[in-house]
Amino acid sequence: MQAVIPDLEVEGEGDTLILGWGGTRGSILTAATVLKDRGTNVATAHLHYINPFPKNLGEVLQGYKKVIMPEMNTGQLRMLLRSQFLVDIVGIQNLCGRSFFVEELVDEIEIRMKGESA
Repeated sequence: MQAVIPDLEVEGEGDTLILGWGGTRGSILTAATVLKDRGTNVATAHLHYINPFPKNLGEVLQGYKKVIMPEMNTGQLRMLLRSQFLVDIVGIQNLCGRSFFVEELVDEIEIRMKGESA
């Protein structure tokens, strides 16, 4: 079944990957644009398939110094990815019942990129 799942595509460049899924795509892409305008390059990727995962997902995750995953929950997919691929993925959780505000997401990404916890 995994053979029919397309590879995960990465957009942009940088040492940090912002990985999303579900309704986070628009906020992540806009936040990446804001970060680039501020002089910080990040790569982005969006999971469209989670069971099974794209066959190149582990390789993509291991290709970055830092992986940050915004989720509109408590981080269940992030924990699954960490356990399956043994990659430290830093989470940004949103439990407000609404999408991420772009500036809020930019601020949280910048904090995580500096290695600070929120």
